[in-house]
Amino acid sequence: MPIPRPPRRKRSICRSMAWAVWALATPTTMAQPLVAHSAPPGGALALRVSAGTAQLQGLSPEHLLIAARRRQLPHAAQLECAAQDTQLPVLARSLHRAAPADKAAAQAALEQAQARFRALRC
Repeated sequence: MPIPRPPRRKRSICRSMAWAVWALATPTTMAQPLVAHSAPPGGALALRVSAGTAQLQGLSPEHLLIAARRRQLPHAAQLECAAQDTQLPVLARSLHRAAPADKAAAQAALEQAQARFRALRC
C-alpha cells in the first residue's frame, strides 16, 4: 500500500512573486531607489531608501553613485556599460599575461575598450 502524501500547501502569488524578485535581483538593480508614489523621483526619500538598500547589499557609496549615473543613460548604453564592466578586467588580465610579442595588441585592445567606456560616460 503506497504511503499517502501530505497535502501540498498552495503558495500565494505574493510569496511566489517576492521569491522571483529576490532570486532575479542583482546588486545593481537592488541599488536603484524605491520611490514612494507621492514623492518626486530622486527625492530625499528615494535617496535614503537607496542608500539603505546599498548598505544592506554591501555596496559602497561609489557604487551607488555609479548606479545613479548609469540610470540616466539610454538603455543600450546601460547594457554596453554592463558588458564593459566584465570586459575591462578580462582585457587587463590578458595584457598582464600576454607574451612580449602580443603585448602591443593587448594594450591596444585595452585602451580601445577604456576609451569606449569613457565615451559612454559609464
